[in-house]
Amino acid sequence: MKCFNIPGPQTHFDLNVFFLGLMEQYPQYFYPDVKVSSIFGNFQYCIWDGGRNFAHYNQVTEERMIEIKDTYAHFQVPIRFVFTNPVIEKKHLYDRFGNLCLEIFHDEKNEIVVNSPLMEDYLRENYPKYKIISSTTKRITNKDKFMEELANPNYYQVCLDYDLNKNMELINSVPQELRPKVEFLINAICPPHCPQRKEHYALTGKAHISYLKDKYTNDKCGIRESSIHPKVLGKGNNFTLEDIDNYSKLGYKYFKLEGRTLHSYDVLAMYLYYMVKPEWHYDIIGTALLLDGVIINSPNSEYKYQLIKEPFYNIAL
Repeated sequence: MKCFNIPGPQTHFDLNVFFLGLMEQYPQYFYPDVKVSSIFGNFQYCIWDGGRNFAHYNQVTEERMIEIKDTYAHFQVPIRFVFTNPVIEKKHLYDRFGNLCLEIFHDEKNEIVVNSPLMEDYLRENYPKYKIISSTTKRITNKDKFMEELANPNYYQVCLDYDLNKNMELINSVPQELRPKVEFLINAICPPHCPQRKEHYALTGKAHISYLKDKYTNDKCGIRESSIHPKVLGKGNNFTLEDIDNYSKLGYKYFKLEGRTLHSYDVLAMYLYYMVKPEWHYDIIGTALLLDGVIINSPNSEYKYQLIKEPFYNIAL
């Protein structure tokens, strides 16, 4: 089984519901043994967020969060919160909005990605039902330390630092019984071995805490083209379809597609490439173009994108 963790529970909601509906109604469109295993990200204005910043924020109501939760529950796909802000302090643990999100989604199905031991301890004590995932933002590039992290029974999964994605000495040395715990981020737009990455994560975390009032920037950032650009797709640390097939044969099953802050058309292109048979691409794109918010949606725009009332999973091609 090839399990994909996909982005944007709020920002790509329209797209994700459309895509999950296709998987439910038209499994023949998809490569064999493909499934969506989680939808990762946050509701905007969560100061615990990490990894990426949005250029603008759109607030969500409690009622809308419940509606989103119920819609994804229809597809039996968990939400995976990304609480990887590396610079949070104890006072930030009592953030009302973050705790509201945790309360609404608190059950054994849903998951949280962590970076900070402070956040991890708080979650385990106060919200013990969540599955906990160790984040790639920890930048664990030492083989022995990674193996120690992977062997920790308290982690549901461990996301490998993507600079190690193609380190075959490491990949082949992971015990067979632990390989289903490894997650690979397979379409990073950051260049391999970027020396700015850890600093960039810290600046991103500070920006979240200030709700972008303070513009923390990294002028040295070497972010490349979009995830679907020929210079990026399958290059460097990133995986092609053949890579995924090869890793699956080795016993690995979890593959993460980043894209929380990308346009929905970029994200749909990635979904099509990794999960959908090529002969169905044009039909799916043509249908998606008829539906507001599925393709024409930018999470970085000040435009408050349309939030649908009726899910797309009842629409037939």
